[in-house]
Amino acid sequence: MRKLLLFFVAVLCAFIWLNGEDQICSGKENAIRLGTVKLGVKIHILSDHKTESNEANVDSLLNSIDLYAATVSVFAKNLDDQVQLLNRNRDMFYGEIPVERLQEIGNVRWSVNGVLQGGTLLVFRQEEPVWIKIYMSEDGTLFSVDYQELDMQKWANVSCILSGSVTVNPFMFVPKNKDLYNESWKAVRSYQIDSIWPQYQKEALGKYSIPEEVSDWLMNDLKIAFASYCILPYVKNADELAGLKVDEPPMEAYTFLDSIDYSPDVFLKTNTLMSIGWLLQSILDYAGGGFERIGETPVAQWEEMADRKLEPAMKERPKLLLDLLAGMSYVLQIEDGEPLTEIQKKNISDGFTDDIGKIVLAKNDRSLAMRNDKASLQDLIGEEFTLQEYIDRNYAGKPVVVDLWNTWCAPCLSAISQTEDIKHSFAGPDLVFLYVSNESSPAEAWKKQAAKIGGDQVRISMDASDALLAKYGFTGFPSYLFFDRSHKLVHAQTAFPGLKRYGELLDEIAK
Repeated sequence: MRKLLLFFVAVLCAFIWLNGEDQICSGKENAIRLGTVKLGVKIHILSDHKTESNEANVDSLLNSIDLYAATVSVFAKNLDDQVQLLNRNRDMFYGEIPVERLQEIGNVRWSVNGVLQGGTLLVFRQEEPVWIKIYMSEDGTLFSVDYQELDMQKWANVSCILSGSVTVNPFMFVPKNKDLYNESWKAVRSYQIDSIWPQYQKEALGKYSIPEEVSDWLMNDLKIAFASYCILPYVKNADELAGLKVDEPPMEAYTFLDSIDYSPDVFLKTNTLMSIGWLLQSILDYAGGGFERIGETPVAQWEEMADRKLEPAMKERPKLLLDLLAGMSYVLQIEDGEPLTEIQKKNISDGFTDDIGKIVLAKNDRSLAMRNDKASLQDLIGEEFTLQEYIDRNYAGKPVVVDLWNTWCAPCLSAISQTEDIKHSFAGPDLVFLYVSNESSPAEAWKKQAAKIGGDQVRISMDASDALLAKYGFTGFPSYLFFDRSHKLVHAQTAFPGLKRYGELLDEIAK
């Protein structure tokens, strides 16, 4: 997974720009409001001499290109983005993109023949259409992109910094001198903030510097990532990274949270690689021993409790943060498979003044709509497993999509999330979705995640998994196999092929 993640962020690092200073620094204060953004992308195909190509070459390449817009919910986890395929009219790609904030950072990605080629970060702003021009060679290589005012290299630097912030070695988050844990939590915290935090910034920045135009929200993103990865999971990191059992420190140990800027114009501009949701869940799970779920407690009453609990760590507890924590508590309940009660729905409708409540209720409705997708779980760790024999024995006469994934694989989970709607549009007695994981996915984590995903789920040994990857020439996860009704292999590839190609392959095998 790490290799695939590094490949993905490297592609973004090479081909990323933002969409202009005047869009980033709007005078209108940001807020959580459901809406849409109109997006248009014009593709120019140039010859090797960077002149307009002939019409035949242009049509050939355009027919092979897919463009997607991606956004991330305020309650999403890392790489859990929402992807929408853009419509096409000749060399224009366009769409109306749902967003949750007046301003949020999303991206546009393009693939050629189903293979990811690049992407561009940009600021989506409601009520202001976004227009981009992309210049490509006849083989799909990027030449340049039209953007507004700012130097392109600065935004390439921004993307590399963001990528670096989520790909650092996690073992750096615990002190090398483990005896500090025996001294006190204060000794550990002092070392983490005085030594590890500067080291983390250095690792994230690499050879790049933070452009002044975006220093407020970009530096804040680094703080959010550091708090989520290092500061909040104190006990978890000591156990898993240092091999030590330690006591949970008091809330005073989390004063780093007070260094984060929670003003809407800064806090709501987290990027698609480091979401607010990860910070919110980490606060709820870890800070001060964790927070009780909101349950049927009225929102205002629960937020008063959260405010009091956070007080030793934070001089001010902004209403935006408290609202988001309450919303996240509901979302975690929904993700655990427990729908909202009628009392909770009323509390949500009464308890939020912005659209946080609408986002939570929509997630509940979506979860209920997906509940009919029952999961069949088989743990086959101790048994021999041959994929072809398995599908021939269990799915005679049925087309089968095989999704190789693991619980620790963020790109796997992102792709599974993206395919939810299209999977259900093909749902029926014939088409089988078979999900295969290996024993690198811990049994309990696999059972929990597999039950949420649905479909037929099997967990196999590492030897069987390695043999499966080798047989089909796969290089990692996620990987996919599409078998027709006679179980003849129609297509196989590592990495998600994109929604359009995925749908085309479903059509092909379902005939």
